[in-house]
Amino acid sequence: MLTVIFLPLLIISLLFTFYKGLNKGVFLAISFAFSIPSYMPVFFIAGLPIISFNRVLSILLFLAVIAIRWKKSIRDINKFPLFFSYKLILAIVAISAFFSFGEAYFSMNVNLVLSMFFDYFIPSLLLWCFIETEKDLQTLTKYINYSMILVIAYGLITYFISYNPIVDFFKYNNPFPNSKIVFADFSDKMRGNVKGRLQAYYANAILYGGVLALHMVFSFLFLASDYTKIFRKNKTVVLITMMGCVLSLFLINSRSSLVCMFASLFVVVLLGKLKQSLQLLLTGCTLMIVIFLFFGDLLENYMPTINNIFSLGKEGNVSGSSFEMRYMQFYSAMAIFLKKPLFGWGFNYIQYLLEAGKTGDLLGAESILFQVMISGGITGLLVYIIWYYKVYSSLFTYFRKYKSYAAVIGIALFTGYLSFCILTGDLGLMKYILIYLTIIYKLNVIHHKNKRRPRPVVNVNSVQLAVN
Repeated sequence: MLTVIFLPLLIISLLFTFYKGLNKGVFLAISFAFSIPSYMPVFFIAGLPIISFNRVLSILLFLAVIAIRWKKSIRDINKFPLFFSYKLILAIVAISAFFSFGEAYFSMNVNLVLSMFFDYFIPSLLLWCFIETEKDLQTLTKYINYSMILVIAYGLITYFISYNPIVDFFKYNNPFPNSKIVFADFSDKMRGNVKGRLQAYYANAILYGGVLALHMVFSFLFLASDYTKIFRKNKTVVLITMMGCVLSLFLINSRSSLVCMFASLFVVVLLGKLKQSLQLLLTGCTLMIVIFLFFGDLLENYMPTINNIFSLGKEGNVSGSSFEMRYMQFYSAMAIFLKKPLFGWGFNYIQYLLEAGKTGDLLGAESILFQVMISGGITGLLVYIIWYYKVYSSLFTYFRKYKSYAAVIGIALFTGYLSFCILTGDLGLMKYILIYLTIIYKLNVIHHKNKRRPRPVVNVNSVQLAVN
């Protein structure tokens, strides 16, 4: 049945690529990362990793690039600001596989290396190679915005009718036969005064919240006066998307997602110019007023979650992590880390513990700190620190050199992403932050190259002669 659903869509995507060009095919495939989550497979072959729709499309486009323009692509990729970090991350994941917790799980770690390469890194590398003009930026962001509108609309509709057919189907028809962990199901759990959470068709409501928070802040690029020429046609769609993001973030009822958004917005206000900060505040206040006018009574039930963000412990009947629980998890993670401190246990070890029910006080290891120190040891921690440094240093370089508002948004997004990861773990959000960062890098390059381009000189005498 899954093949019947997604194989025709794959064929249509490839035909679209053939007729519209490889660059538009790449942009369409990247936008599918937002509207078609990675757990949705095209087909399954026993003994092999799940072959998901997004992975098949990513692999085919990667092969097409290698076949058609590999020389130019290699030159482009070597200029990508995060390429060195990608190689480091893949290296530590591969090395930790050799020092993993058992030979039977070595293949799991190898599959993880392939998964990170094709699901996380290839999309951003393809974007870096194929975004060359302002028109390309318009096309890509239009596709992403429409994908987000599709997901947001589905999520809100299914939330208000209390029925989600896609999630129900995959929850009871596990496409990952060898894994017990596919969906984080919150439908029967209370948080604050509310039962269940908005999830759309993401495998995890918290991951969906992280994507919405990032997209909400990223959308301020489309409203900035610096980039009016590039994004002027998308403003109505952007405002609708932003409103849907904010409303959905409340209904997801996740502290991590809200902290991600608030941390990002704080950085934008802090680093942006006064005019830009005032525009952000005005837009944000207008969106909040409109949302509370129409949904005020509903959102009142979600206020305990927002209030709980500002307390270290639990407040009221809001469930979730507390300072005491995090300390207990850190103590448990440290005990595991000290047994293999150099290269860790492998980047699938925590999944193994979760599936085997052996986590103990570690619980879900809901922090990137716990996850990396266990999985990659000291070497893994150093690699991730280098990656974070590379991102911030490259963005601050653009910010200092060009006074770039896009760089401000990039710094804000990465700060929000880090806050999300520290509170909850990555959960797959890396794929999305890499896409946003790549767009921002390219926007900086293209925008400032066009600004430096000399304007054509008009010969006044020639014009007068032509008129005469």
